[in-house]
Amino acid sequence: MRLIDKPSWMPLFIRRRMTKEEEMAWSRVISNYTPSAFSIWECVQMSFTNFFENFEIGGRWVRDVIVRGLRGYSETDTWDLSRYYARVISGSLKTFRECLHTHPVETSMKDWNKELGVMIKAFERVESIGEKGTFEEVEESIIEFKKAGNLFIDRFLNLWE
Repeated sequence: MRLIDKPSWMPLFIRRRMTKEEEMAWSRVISNYTPSAFSIWECVQMSFTNFFENFEIGGRWVRDVIVRGLRGYSETDTWDLSRYYARVISGSLKTFRECLHTHPVETSMKDWNKELGVMIKAFERVESIGEKGTFEEVEESIIEFKKAGNLFIDRFLNLWE
């Protein structure tokens, strides 16, 4: 027998209305629960244990942030440079487009925004290329990236304000 789909402490717009039987079953569960000092101490102890077991991972993250600030990249970024650069370039192009005031002489502002959108979309697809499901989607992303990559190379010297 299923008691409820979601706990009763969730906001009303998230949970469904419980039936009388579910309310009675839930109230019996809540009324019988009294945390002991031992179970509270176990929770505190486990949280500290997990913190120190995972400190190596957290310490590596902090070190990577510092090294990235000094050099611009860290050793973990070199594990997959294509995704790292795609994330950096797509984010930079988004910010560039948001702060845009001018455009190259040979294009209009509308065309320049469209070209930047094509480049941003292609770099975002490269960033998520490892999460794609089918071979066709990956191949489509690669073809799109090659076209946008050529556009990026052609417009590289125009990426200034």
